[in-house]
Amino acid sequence: MFTNYIELDLSNFPNMYEIDMGNRTYFYRLNYADETKLFTLDIYDMQEEPIVFGEPLVLDKPLWADIINPKLPSVDITPISTNGDEISLETLNRTVFLRYGGA
Repeated sequence: MFTNYIELDLSNFPNMYEIDMGNRTYFYRLNYADETKLFTLDIYDMQEEPIVFGEPLVLDKPLWADIINPKLPSVDITPISTNGDEISLETLNRTVFLRYGGA
């Protein structure tokens, strides 16, 4: 198992949360579109200025992998499944997690 993962509060959409990664503090907002069943993540800097909006959560694909922006975290954040489950309201924080850093 892994130890570095982002705790997601699935009872409140879309609230903003704080996380320290590396030597910087970021804020993130988890979004869910009921009609498409798609989760996205917005990330903000310490002043709550947006860096990226609407990054889709895709299993085993690091977030923002296709975006070059020095304001983004220097560590990868990757949605992973511990047993092959897809990303859903039922699996997030149970068998699907947002891991950051190494394995």
